[in-house]
Amino acid sequence: MRKYFFVLLSGFVLAVIAVMTVTPGSWSHYRLMTRQFNYEGETAEVLASLRLFSATYASFYMTGGSTDGLNTFPAEQMVKRRIFMDISNYMAQGTILVTDRDDTRLREISFLTPTRAVTVTDEDWYFLYRDAKTRRSLSTRKFNPLTVRYYLKKEWGKWIVLDYDVFDQGETLPPAPVEKIVRW
Repeated sequence: MRKYFFVLLSGFVLAVIAVMTVTPGSWSHYRLMTRQFNYEGETAEVLASLRLFSATYASFYMTGGSTDGLNTFPAEQMVKRRIFMDISNYMAQGTILVTDRDDTRLREISFLTPTRAVTVTDEDWYFLYRDAKTRRSLSTRKFNPLTVRYYLKKEWGKWIVLDYDVFDQGETLPPAPVEKIVRW
């Protein structure tokens, strides 16, 4: 009887080891569910990615769509396309939107899985319109406080933005759309 119990126990242990080492991310899922996940480290990585996202985003607009930094821009292709389509619309009107992020405050972060996160940040931006050819100001500098909900995915060890929603600061945020989370 003991012999069969030992065989069953050994088989179970081997099965658990196989699942944890063969199934991608399963060990990370275990750590996330048992609170052994490195929340501080991952939060710092997410924030660093969002800082790079904001700085590169602003640079794209200020240069009228220069692709410098496109390879290091932590965003999915559809986000990049969305941004460059917007810049193209401004350029077609003969204007450039100059954006400058002044401050970002993390309001909340939720790790849905070890490689998926949703963050909400309060961000202070300044906007100014310029003529695309002469770079002459077409407006006064305007303060624009925003709340942004980012949907992120960790890919190849780096957090990238899959999508984002922009709200007025102080606005009650609707629940995160299920279709954006399920789409991942």
